[in-house]
Amino acid sequence: SEQGYFVRRLLRRAVRYADMLEIPAGEFANLAESVISSYEAHYTNLGERREDIKAAIAGEEEQFRKTLEKGVREFEKLAADGTISGQDAFILFTTYGFPYELTEELAAEKNIEIDRAAFDEEMKKHQDASRAGAEQKFKGGLADNSEIVVQYHTATHLMLAALRHFLGDHVHQAGSNITGDRMRFDFTHGEKVERETLDQIEVWVNNAIKTGGEVTMETMAKTEAEADPTVEGSFWDRYPDEVKVYTMTGYDLPAPRPDTYYVYAILCDDDSIYIGQTENLQKRWKKHQAGTAAEHTKKHKPVKVIHFEFINSREEAVTREKELKTTSGRRWLKNEYAAGRTRQAGGTVFSRELCGGPHVETLETIPATFKIKKESSSSAGVRRIKAVLA
Repeated sequence: SEQGYFVRRLLRRAVRYADMLEIPAGEFANLAESVISSYEAHYTNLGERREDIKAAIAGEEEQFRKTLEKGVREFEKLAADGTISGQDAFILFTTYGFPYELTEELAAEKNIEIDRAAFDEEMKKHQDASRAGAEQKFKGGLADNSEIVVQYHTATHLMLAALRHFLGDHVHQAGSNITGDRMRFDFTHGEKVERETLDQIEVWVNNAIKTGGEVTMETMAKTEAEADPTVEGSFWDRYPDEVKVYTMTGYDLPAPRPDTYYVYAILCDDDSIYIGQTENLQKRWKKHQAGTAAEHTKKHKPVKVIHFEFINSREEAVTREKELKTTSGRRWLKNEYAAGRTRQAGGTVFSRELCGGPHVETLETIPATFKIKKESSSSAGVRRIKAVLA
């Protein structure tokens, strides 16, 4: 982000001047501790993220010292003849990550002037070429709006939610690139994600998909979305005053299985309990929610499935349904539910995110398995994941 770029440049200049003042390496993290201690009473997030902040600063300092060493060495080679051209400064910046300001300061120490206009011209050509290439191949991170690309796009929302679940709320999208063959997703995180964690993320995403949950969209004012802590979003400044928020909710109910029936109980808004049996619990629950499954749940809004059982045959399911509908059966059910011993289900919100779309309408329309093929560094403080639906 632009904010991150500003802070990174500030830190890098500080490293340069710290060396000139002979301040030992590693002192910036200690300085951060002093600032955090002074302000954490008013800005509680500083105290909560103390170790993350210090680790990020220490990591940036260590990384830039390597850049500084290489850059200074290359600068000395280029300045050996007493000149540094705008193109030389551009190469130092793009190839060695050496900020123009630092090149300018080192040049001034040797009484060398740099043609800033030439540097700016090279930068403009570079930026125009990069922008044109990206716009020609991708629009909004999507190669097209084909069915498979839409499935991939939906899966990126679930993956981001899983990343935030396992790594922390500091994780946000930093960019994406989606084709019909794979997704490439950049996210804010300062260190390598271990394979064990990537495997957990895979399982989380695939379990969410298997619930066959629904994807809904609501339009709201951007100010309202920004103020809602349940809405995840990146690049807020790129969105209009009215935005779309997509929510992915799982049914938390088992998918249909061969030769399996379900006896279930639904708690309604008047505290009554509806009992039924079916071979497709997910589909039946949707009908109850729509008021088309039974007269009782049409009159009394269903709140959640508070119990369900797996039964081997329709005959056994009918028998068990009758048992639970008896006075003793209902008493047992209420007691078990009150004690927290029933097999409950409800609508878990997997993802709620600001986005322009498009997405699938139900997660069950993603037929493939989500797999993470590679995780690597994209840039300072940003990691990249390449994943497929296979």
